[in-house]
Amino acid sequence: MPNRRQSTSSSALPKLLLSILIVAGLGLVLYGVANSMGWLSSSPERVAGKPSREGRVAVPRTLMSLKAFEKVRREDVYDRKLADESYFWLPKETVDKNPDWVTDLDQIINRVMARDKGKDFVFKKSDFLPEGSRTGIIAGVPEGKQGFFLDVEKIPGLRFLKQGDRFDLIASLPKTSEESATEYGILMGGVKVRGNKPIPVDGIRLLVKGGYLVALTTDRSMTTQGGLELSNASGSGRVSAGRREERVAIAIDPEEAIPLTQALGDELKIHMVAQSGQAIDAEVKVAEFDADELISFPGNSVEIKAFTKIKASDLAEPLSNELRRYYFKPGLADDNWITNANDLIGKTVSHDIEPGYIFSPADFLPDGSLVQAVEAFQTITSDMLVGRDGKFVNAVAARDLEAGRPLVANDVLAAGSLIKDVMPYQAIANSDLVASSDSVWVGRYAAKALEKGHLIREEDLLPPNSALKAITPFQQLKIADLVDGSQSPWIGRVASCEIEPGQIIDEGVLCEKGARPSVSAGIPAGMMAVSVNSDSIKGLDDLVMGDRVDLIESSIVDLKDSLVGIEISDGLLSSEDRKAYNRVVANDALVVRKQEGQFVLAVRVEEVTKLSKSLFLDAELVAVARPNRLNSLKGSGSGLDGASKLKSDPYPLSEIVVTELIVGGQKTSRAFRRSDDE
Repeated sequence: MPNRRQSTSSSALPKLLLSILIVAGLGLVLYGVANSMGWLSSSPERVAGKPSREGRVAVPRTLMSLKAFEKVRREDVYDRKLADESYFWLPKETVDKNPDWVTDLDQIINRVMARDKGKDFVFKKSDFLPEGSRTGIIAGVPEGKQGFFLDVEKIPGLRFLKQGDRFDLIASLPKTSEESATEYGILMGGVKVRGNKPIPVDGIRLLVKGGYLVALTTDRSMTTQGGLELSNASGSGRVSAGRREERVAIAIDPEEAIPLTQALGDELKIHMVAQSGQAIDAEVKVAEFDADELISFPGNSVEIKAFTKIKASDLAEPLSNELRRYYFKPGLADDNWITNANDLIGKTVSHDIEPGYIFSPADFLPDGSLVQAVEAFQTITSDMLVGRDGKFVNAVAARDLEAGRPLVANDVLAAGSLIKDVMPYQAIANSDLVASSDSVWVGRYAAKALEKGHLIREEDLLPPNSALKAITPFQQLKIADLVDGSQSPWIGRVASCEIEPGQIIDEGVLCEKGARPSVSAGIPAGMMAVSVNSDSIKGLDDLVMGDRVDLIESSIVDLKDSLVGIEISDGLLSSEDRKAYNRVVANDALVVRKQEGQFVLAVRVEEVTKLSKSLFLDAELVAVARPNRLNSLKGSGSGLDGASKLKSDPYPLSEIVVTELIVGGQKTSRAFRRSDDE
């Protein structure tokens, strides 16, 4: 047993020694390689003595990941335990080749990071915001820009950009709301400019030009390295769930904030167009807009209504308040276009002006033109005129004048013209006339209706001694009835007939002096008045006051009915049984009054009884008119001669003789015509 153990031990010893030598050799080789590569320079494990750093430079590095817009702390770049090993010790020639590296620790501590930076990276000057910058995401907004936050899903593609990437935002209007964006200045070949750059007008809406991505954030984290980096940092792999919380901060020009907000509120489809991120030497450069080589003209940015003055705000861009201008190449511009904005402000335009118009002198109203419509006979005031032309101020328009009309002398009324309608028999007042303070027409009465604008003449007015109103028969004349008023000689007299307005009054239309204002004043001497209804006497309705008539009663006499019980002779039987009979009831009766179907007739005293009896018996009466006689109310009832006086027909029974014969005590009556032979 012992011999076996000894034999085994002696054979295993060389193998063990060989293995140790191999491992030691490999360790020495690995140490030499690592030492030559500098891998062991930062190791906290120390060997006796310090390695030589001759020809090397200490370059500060990040000892942990740093976030954008936060200040760098001392512990972020220096660890007391590590001491000098907190730095990268790099060859001097390497550092010299990278002048943008920051090697001074004092230029790093308390500086604000411009972007995210991982662990074990050297610092570059571009890693920091300018000295004095505040911390927080707003520090990433470049000077002259404004920060704008929005949900990433509002604008596809923004979340894939990194800090500093530049882009444009363009909105397309819905087809249902698209309107022509053509402006006169552009239609004529001009270019509209903002920020020394042409503005596209091809149916799209440029919202942001040269925007700048600042950072992408959620409720829990932030990155400047784009949405993919933010998704990876979450570690959950559920990108779609996290994206609902993502917000993007962008930097835009101040004047772009309002149109972008409006487009988002209107839920327009917004497109992001990213600019190239290649080196500047490889960029495709666009020729800069050179305003010095073009001619500029001011234009309006809003619609201007006809007959209104141009204000400075009408010429200013709504967002930037800069003067809107259109630039033209020499030769394209019209020689009449106005180049100075001062020559536009305060001018009154002659027609509606759409936005984007370029003005010429023909677009403005000349001095003395109306800026609003003026109705006929309206007084023209200074605020109705361009230039406050004193020639027409307080003048009265002769007719309806449309706005924009340059006034001439014929457009206004001459002195002495009416500025109001005047009704017939109305007195003319000062306020009715142009320049009326010394007019000879004031107080006179119009003879007819006079329209506004009429230049009054003598024949338009009532003459002296005229009636102002209709005067009924037997009405007493009053001051208000007469043109001359209290100066008239006819005051208190009684009208003998109807006097029309405007009729000249004289003795011929008046009753005798002292007559009372009643119907009795119209009854001639020797006559009496009888009141009748118009339907009682045929023909009365066609008569007027003062007409002279004869009244005739017509009847039928039946012989047989009249001679009942009497024997009629053969001669009498051979004649007509019925005969018409006319009886004159009144001769030369006078129509004294006619009113509402009632007539007052003046008849002779002896005829009153006959007329009353006929009316009572409802006899058929007919009025037969006589020729008119001047002032017939003053005539006498006994002035008819025999030739003109009507007579009644002979009574048909007056020629009949009735005899009686008594034979044997029996009486017999017989009738025969007086002219018969029997």
